[in-house]
Parts: sequence; structure tokens; C-alpha cells
Amino acid sequence: MRFAGNIIWFVLGGWYIALLWLVGGVVFALSIVGLPLTIAAFQMAKLSAWPFGQDVVHVRELDGRGVTR
Repeated sequence: MRFAGNIIWFVLGGWYIALLWLVGGVVFALSIVGLPLTIAAFQMAKLSAWPFGQDVVHVRELDGRGVTR
């Protein structure tokens, strides 16, 4: 089901959103200030092209710090 959802998403506009993130990542890479955002923009491009089956997790949940239970 994830495969079919990803194909439908990509055909109906996911490619366009991913392309915009890729262009934004290239623009970020041209400036020194935007270099840290370049990697994040490329990851967002991948996530926006094929979103189904992916999880977005905050970094605090990965390292265990700052999580209150």
C-alpha cells in the first residue's frame, strides 16, 4: 500500500514539491549562512517525494534528553 500511495503522491505533485526543495537546497548551498540548511533541504526533498512509510522524529526523542515521561 505504501508503494501505491507513494506513486500516486509523486505523480500528483510530489515531484514538484521535491523539485522546489532541491532548488532551495542549491540556493542555500551558495551562501555560507545557508550551508547547514542545505542538508535539511535535501532530506525534505526526499521526504516530500516519497512520504508514505516514513516517520518524522524530533532529535530529542532519539537521544533521550529533554523527553519527559
